[in-house]
Amino acid sequence: MPMMRRGPLDRYPTEWVLRQANAHRAEGSIEFNTDRPVTLFFAAGRVYAAERGADLLEADLATRPILTEERAREKAVELLAEIMGVTEGWYFHNPLGHHPRQGSEAWETATLLMDTRSKVHETSSLATWTGRTVSLHESPEASITLGADAWAIVVALARTTAVGTLRGQLGWSPDRLVSALVEIEDRGVLEPSPAAGWRPPPPADPSVGSGPDGHRAGPPDPPPSEDAGMLRRRTRTGRRTAST
Repeated sequence: MPMMRRGPLDRYPTEWVLRQANAHRAEGSIEFNTDRPVTLFFAAGRVYAAERGADLLEADLATRPILTEERAREKAVELLAEIMGVTEGWYFHNPLGHHPRQGSEAWETATLLMDTRSKVHETSSLATWTGRTVSLHESPEASITLGADAWAIVVALARTTAVGTLRGQLGWSPDRLVSALVEIEDRGVLEPSPAAGWRPPPPADPSVGSGPDGHRAGPPDPPPSEDAGMLRRRTRTGRRTAST
């Protein structure tokens, strides 16, 4: 007994129609007349092409872009995902429906339905975020560990900011800001500075103490250099003083 030629989608859902077409090795096309019509093309009960629209003529289909096998299957999954849960409308089986791709590989029904269910879940999950504005805010947690994908989103949301501007926005002390920046840089997630090769001078050696008068202990500083003329004058003056 051949499958029913026509039926309402509230009684005969899309998945049921595809399984019936597979069981009866249906040929031709099945139109899903909804608010966004879709037509599937079958060979021996399996889908081999999918197009948006109904009452499609082969001559019109021939003007559409020729898709690779992979892209044609992706398109079928995408269109099936749109009508998988639809209950308003009807399906219509046209045994004479034909697509220019006929003769290409037809896809196994169970696998096609499985991929379609996965696509429906993916689409519905993303729909819960559609329209939301995503922004970052300061967390009260002292430490947060993110996965690579989550961190990629943080990087995409962040923008380049001068350190002075950043300090003004946060209202932090210089020490707190520098400490946080050093921590980020040490973890390798801060863009290196053009002057990354420069390092501040080392701090004073604490092992060198101070003298009793408060001055730094240690070897005295070298005397200032003097030119040769000054040394000769000082020598002559010293001789005259010694002779008197």
